[in-house]
Amino acid sequence: GTHENHYHHIMGLDYERALGFAAAGGVILGLSTTFYLAMIGRVTGISGTFKKAWLQSTFQASPDPLHLIFFGGLLCGGAIMRFTEAGWFEQGGYNTGLMVVSGLLVGFGTTLGSGCTSGHGLCGLARFSKRSLAAVCTFFSTAVFIASSLWPIMRSAWQPSEHPVDSISNVRDLHYLSIGLGCTCTVFGLLKMAKEEKQSVLAGCVALACSIGFACGLCISGMVRPTKVHSFLALNKHWDPSLAFVLGGGLAVNILAWPIIMKWRKPILCQKVVGVFIHQLGQEEKDNIIFIITHRWF
Repeated sequence: GTHENHYHHIMGLDYERALGFAAAGGVILGLSTTFYLAMIGRVTGISGTFKKAWLQSTFQASPDPLHLIFFGGLLCGGAIMRFTEAGWFEQGGYNTGLMVVSGLLVGFGTTLGSGCTSGHGLCGLARFSKRSLAAVCTFFSTAVFIASSLWPIMRSAWQPSEHPVDSISNVRDLHYLSIGLGCTCTVFGLLKMAKEEKQSVLAGCVALACSIGFACGLCISGMVRPTKVHSFLALNKHWDPSLAFVLGGGLAVNILAWPIIMKWRKPILCQKVVGVFIHQLGQEEKDNIIFIITHRWF
């Protein structure tokens, strides 16, 4: 019928374009994580960033402005992509309660697994970490088994290969909330860095740029579309392998760059020549630029 013809159309020319977007998004994710490591010396772990931002905002952990800035940048980046091109997002046809419970389970799961597809996948595999390899194999195989088994009772109201005209999310209040919260976290983090004079505001700006880039990569790759993620994990006649190109694109960048970066004694913002340059700027505008950087290089 109509749905079947639409499915074959999606799996034809449109699907080839989807593979390109998935790979391009993965490359952007790889560049964001590589730039973050090279400039600041930190591994991009999204689940860890969310957890630490939450612990800091609820006064359960000592403040680390970079986590707040990165968290804020992710929210701002997603909101910017939504306002510039709403087609990156979708309602998905899932029950709201199911989506809430699923989000909570993802949070608990990534906490128990000490990482997600960013920390273990893009970054851990690029470092040839055996622990990350074991983690990636475990959570992917488990997710595939659960998604495939529960597909009949938990699938979307419309097939993953479909994209109805009215499927784009129009909940504007949530987008305004996202950009408002993102800007709040970002500004608070930058002000705290400047006030404490322990970290460079420049490092905060780098973290903001990397997080916005990461959010854009997620949107372009299709990772923010729940039906696309679900159809990748559930093995059936509607299986969509395009998201494998996201991990492939990101790893293609990181595997080439990370071994070189990890041999450096310090990240770029901790290099002496950069410190001297920022110090000279600080002499002229010391109220605006803080040049002391105290990140540990691992």
